[in-house]
Amino acid sequence: MTEVRIATPADRDGMISLLHLMYEENGVAELSVPKMLVALDRGLARDKAIIGVVGEPNNIKAAIGLYASAWWYSDEIHLEDYFNFVRKDCRKSTYGKDLLSFAKKASDDLKIQLLIGILSNERTQAKVKLYERFFGPSAGAGFCYPDPQQGKRVSA
Repeated sequence: MTEVRIATPADRDGMISLLHLMYEENGVAELSVPKMLVALDRGLARDKAIIGVVGEPNNIKAAIGLYASAWWYSDEIHLEDYFNFVRKDCRKSTYGKDLLSFAKKASDDLKIQLLIGILSNERTQAKVKLYERFFGPSAGAGFCYPDPQQGKRVSA
């Protein structure tokens, strides 16, 4: 098992590169770089958020971003994954499982519920099976209409 460490501000540039790769593969809406950077900086500052990473600051191989949030109908706080990604060249590793273990431990340590999911068109069933091994049966399904793969745009 690979150690997932808590990201620090030294990881910012490496994380920006990783987040761009993640967007290229899984983005479903126009990318707002300023908004992406706000979310990243919130995680790096541990402002009701935590980012777990695998790799060195200049070579981030995998990362998961967990943010404290509340349900729209409750004051109860839960952890929500904003992103969970392993670089393509690192997918024959245990990094995906290691990130899920990190998320589960964070939920257990904080004693709050974890809301985590998959938004991908690549190997989706295999990912679902992996998540089910970690967390049990899914609590629903997600859909995007119209098809987000029709075209992606980047805003400044």
